[in-house]
Amino acid sequence: HSFAGLHASFTHLHGAADIIRHLRLVWASLWSDAALLYRQEIGLDILTSSMAVLIQEMVPGQASGILFTRDPIHADHGIIEAVHGMNPPLVDGKISPDRWMLNAGTGEVIDHISPESRGQWQPPDSAVTGGRLVPLPKRLKDQAPLSPARIAVLWASGKTVAGMAG
Repeated sequence: HSFAGLHASFTHLHGAADIIRHLRLVWASLWSDAALLYRQEIGLDILTSSMAVLIQEMVPGQASGILFTRDPIHADHGIIEAVHGMNPPLVDGKISPDRWMLNAGTGEVIDHISPESRGQWQPPDSAVTGGRLVPLPKRLKDQAPLSPARIAVLWASGKTVAGMAG
C-alpha cells in the first residue's frame, strides 16, 4: 500500500533536538484523521498499524521524484515521476510531475505525460528559502526534469535495487 504524502514529512532539519521533535510529529501523523480514514477505506486494521520513519541526509538536487519498477496498478509497467528541484512539493501534491510509463521488462519509455504547467518549484537551496515554492526559471518551463539518458540510468539503478531486494 502506498501512503505517499499521507503522513507528515519534514526536510532541512538541523541537529538532534530538531530531528527528535519532528520524529514525534511524523509518528503522530499515523493517527491523523486522514491516515485513519485512508486505512479504514482500504481495509487495514487501524489498531495494528505501525510506522517506520526514515531519516536521511538531505541532498540538494536539480530534479527529484519517485520510481516504481512495478506500477502498483499495472505490473507490466514501471513508473517514474519527477519535478525540477526538491521532492516535498511533489509528495505533498503542491506541484504536478512529469510522468513516464515504462515497459517493466525492457525499460523502454511507453509514454511521457507532461504536467499542464511547470510553473513552480522548490529549488535545491531551499534550506535558505525555507522550502517555499518559487517561480520556475524560464529556461526550465518547457524542459522535462529528466533527460532520456537520466531515465535510462534511473531505470537500471531501480531494477538493480529491486533485484537485490528479492
